[in-house]
Amino acid sequence: MLIVLLGEDVYAKQEYLQNIIEKSELEIARYDATMPLPKLGSLAGQSLFGAGQIHIFSHCLGQYDLPELESAAKGTSQIVFIEDTLDKRLTKTKQLMKIAEVKEFLAPAPEVAAKWIVSHAESIGITIQPAAAAEMSLRLIGETKKNLSTTAAHNELLKLWAFAGEKTITKQMVEELTPKDLAIDLFALLDSIGQKNKPAVVRLLQQYYDSSSEDDKTLTIRLSALLADQLRSIMIVKQASEQRLSDNDLLTATGWKSGRLFIMKKLANNFSAQQLSGALNKFYNLDKELKNSNLPPRIVIDMIVAVI
Repeated sequence: MLIVLLGEDVYAKQEYLQNIIEKSELEIARYDATMPLPKLGSLAGQSLFGAGQIHIFSHCLGQYDLPELESAAKGTSQIVFIEDTLDKRLTKTKQLMKIAEVKEFLAPAPEVAAKWIVSHAESIGITIQPAAAAEMSLRLIGETKKNLSTTAAHNELLKLWAFAGEKTITKQMVEELTPKDLAIDLFALLDSIGQKNKPAVVRLLQQYYDSSSEDDKTLTIRLSALLADQLRSIMIVKQASEQRLSDNDLLTATGWKSGRLFIMKKLANNFSAQQLSGALNKFYNLDKELKNSNLPPRIVIDMIVAVI
């Protein structure tokens, strides 16, 4: 049995998948593109403990050809592919739509985005004022996006919840902490870099480049500048901590709001002063490389981020 879950609402897909798992009481085997992938034909049968398995593949569909997928669709093993989208013009996709159970979970449209935020917040134990949810949806969608990024909204909720001290998130908190219409979630990117979560870093960078019609060189220069600015702020926090400077003194010296200091302190936990100094030097060299080299910009930024 072959199931394909499409769409950008990753949490709706997770909920749908969880319902399948709970009803069938199957053991779970997960795969992603960063690991060696098995032949689909080898997945038949039971586990060593006698229970059946459900095999879940994240963004791996492109690694399998149509004949193998057709064979898997006829088998008894439960195989689920989780993808963002498929090119419906391709012959492979058209045939896949015929042989697999395909479900699509679209990202929330602007008119329902605030309602989605309130509902999702409730599902993860967070309370947010309706006015705050409305403000968040406006800031995250902005003028450049058609729909709400559920991943960005989820990350913002967690960030705001930590700042709120687990109290209700207010509109004022959103105005202070949620940036307007950023093409990339810098907090999530830097946090993933600090955690050395390479799959998350690659995914965020890919989304950044794919979300714009601008050329790669322009996008890379902008991203480099944004990251360098954030890294300098993190460096300031690290130095202030070493000098035992109080938060009030740091806020006065920098002109920051308390929300920004909260975020910078949280990110600073993931980096050493040596890492930050080295990263800033690399971004300086990256700027020169982009202006004086024919090296593809995406390769340059990937090289820099990978070694931070």
